[in-house]
Amino acid sequence: MHLSPSSFSLTNITPPQIMQTNTFTSGILTILTASITYFTLVFSCGFILGCIRVPLLVPKLGARYAELLEAPFMFIITIRLAHFINHKFNLRRTGAQLGVGVLALMYSFGAEYSVAKWLTEREGREWSFYAYLKSLDVIAGPVFGGLLLLYAVMPAILGSKQKVVTKNERKD
Repeated sequence: MHLSPSSFSLTNITPPQIMQTNTFTSGILTILTASITYFTLVFSCGFILGCIRVPLLVPKLGARYAELLEAPFMFIITIRLAHFINHKFNLRRTGAQLGVGVLALMYSFGAEYSVAKWLTEREGREWSFYAYLKSLDVIAGPVFGGLLLLYAVMPAILGSKQKVVTKNERKD
């Protein structure tokens, strides 16, 4: 098997063949696969931006301004990836699009919760969800919360504006 960089392109992501068994199973598996893909792509981009933000921007600008500077980039990334997910997985129904976004948000909460808990306990401090919420910046925290809500509904927002593509019209 020959592996080339083009074989790892995002356009090569396809729903598994098992999804063609029946309509209900197909729909559920498509939503699960799309939500995992959406979460993974957005989380990876956020992780990369965080690796730039924390060592380079936080020491110079402070945490608040560094996070606020990162927010527009994450917003653009969310829009682009929500559009990509809708198109790639041919999500036509608002319920499916909303399901993808809400599941991806749940995965994000799980990842955020796990990482925050692990980092706090690693420092030898007691961890609580309430203490974590109190530690968020009063300006950047709500902006982050708003971005998370937009992240959850963005596939549905963009899906209501895109043309429905049937299987025969698809060119991937």
